[in-house]
Amino acid sequence: MEIEMIKKHLKVTHSFEDDLIEMYVDWAKSDVIASVTTSDEVDMDYVEDNFQFQKAVILLTNFYFDQRLTISDKKQIEMPYGVLDAIQKLRGDEKVLIDET
Repeated sequence: MEIEMIKKHLKVTHSFEDDLIEMYVDWAKSDVIASVTTSDEVDMDYVEDNFQFQKAVILLTNFYFDQRLTISDKKQIEMPYGVLDAIQKLRGDEKVLIDET
């Protein structure tokens, strides 16, 4: 996923937080994969091109970006439903794991 696409979703027009956003993207990718399977045999080419994976990563990155302050006047919000929805769909996708047959 291109950082510019992620930044459009976050409504970020500057570049001084790019390293932070990239870190959140990495966290989101790792969390989504860990939520889908415990197997080490993940077909990352398939997964990274998968719409559900992209949706989950973008939404989770947005969540991390919005909730990054430990002290806030805002009430802590729950993770977006779309992340769980995408993870559930990925769990049911047998193409996520490398077929060794």
